[in-house]
Amino acid sequence: MAKAIADALDGCDGIDVVDHALVSHAEFALDDLQYFQRWDWDYRSHSGEPGGDIARRP
Repeated sequence: MAKAIADALDGCDGIDVVDHALVSHAEFALDDLQYFQRWDWDYRSHSGEPGGDIARRP
C-alpha cells in the first residue's frame, strides 16, 4: 500500500518522492518527527467496518 501511494504521489507534478517506508508506531520515535511533516489525511481512514467506506471528513 505504501508503494502504491508513493508511486501515485511521484506521478504528480511538483512532487518528487525520494524515499518511503511503512513503519509501526513502535518503530517511529517522537524524535523522528523533526524530519517529517504530517499530512492531515486522517479523514481518509477506513470506517473500521469490513468493507466500510472511507470515513467522511468532519
